[in-house]
Amino acid sequence: MREEMMNRLAEAIGEEFGAECEVRFQNVKKNNGLIVKAVVIREPGVLVSPTIYIDETLDMLTAEKMSVCKAEQDIVSIYRRWRDKGNYREIISNLSMQGVLESVSCQLINAEKNEDLLMGIPHKRFLDLAVVYRVIVGEDEMGTASFLINNGLQEQYELDIEELDNAARENTERQGLEAMSMGSIMAEITGENEDEIETGCPMWVLSNSKRVNGAVTMLYPDLFKSLTDKNESDLYVLPSSIHEVIAIPDNGEDTEELKLMVSAVNSSEVSEEEYLSGNVYKYIRRENRLVIA
Repeated sequence: MREEMMNRLAEAIGEEFGAECEVRFQNVKKNNGLIVKAVVIREPGVLVSPTIYIDETLDMLTAEKMSVCKAEQDIVSIYRRWRDKGNYREIISNLSMQGVLESVSCQLINAEKNEDLLMGIPHKRFLDLAVVYRVIVGEDEMGTASFLINNGLQEQYELDIEELDNAARENTERQGLEAMSMGSIMAEITGENEDEIETGCPMWVLSNSKRVNGAVTMLYPDLFKSLTDKNESDLYVLPSSIHEVIAIPDNGEDTEELKLMVSAVNSSEVSEEEYLSGNVYKYIRRENRLVIA
């Protein structure tokens, strides 16, 4: 049924752009080995095209909750909005080594679940995780356009791994890292005054300013140190997803119970693609470093 729907989509998209347009479907391996279906539209003279993920669309088509006409219109709309932003294409086609170093940022992923991916990309191990490198080519209301640096690009741009890592960490920090108290987050959600919200145990959510791939805050121990200046305690750090982590003071909690809590959240609240780790981490204040608890 999905194959039939893809054929009908390809035909409808082809009619929109003409016979010289190529419509291609492909499986894309994403974070944690998740395989998703995508469509790529290639018009003559357009050098770079977006990868448009369509699993949800195909599910709706097969369940007869969406028409082929509506699906085709949505896909074409996404493609045209991206295509018409010519600066993205120009940035990508004109990238140099210096351009990469100025635009690259860090992302943290699970090392074991991405073992195959890591064989083809420059990376650094960090505890049970891996630091990988994404080049940001544009940001707007549609989101962030970026691509992962692979071994081929590293060789093409003659990028030394230490130089790449240093540039990515500096850029990531400059883009903004945040430690938000649970009270401030609840106030943001409810509209109440933060001082009037009772949260019990101090708790912070750490992410970047975009709150996308924000678990990268784990690479910056000084951010955790700033949270311990008042009570001078160590912190437990709980992986919420690839987008954020949660820090709580070490008040003698049982590590195994914390791991069970992380496991429960991972299985019920976190998608396969956004899973970071099943471990609990500990920030040791006197050493200013993070370890696996």
